[in-house]
Amino acid sequence: MKPLGIAGVGYRELTTKIDTSRSYATGEKIGRWTLYDQRPDEIITGADDKHLDFRVSVLRDQQTEGSARVVLSTGVMTHNAFGRAYLATILRFHRFGVTQLLTNASRGERV
Repeated sequence: MKPLGIAGVGYRELTTKIDTSRSYATGEKIGRWTLYDQRPDEIITGADDKHLDFRVSVLRDQQTEGSARVVLSTGVMTHNAFGRAYLATILRFHRFGVTQLLTNASRGERV
């Protein structure tokens, strides 16, 4: 399988089902990413490598009784020229990918 990104994430790893029936502890891997923090309405996960570190926050923002929205935020720290070049390349596709990810999660009732 050809890697898609600098961390060597392949398509199969991105589409592997995660066991949502179990609980994960801070520091454990969820798929390929590390769980850094979890709260009742938010999880923070991510990965570090020699080119960049990133974090992803998925927050369920309760709007009104029975109504909520999901807010996905990412933060990235680059470490070198390759990390900056990779980030500059991927940013143009990032919004589309995040939109698709959240749409699919919503349809599958995972958020």
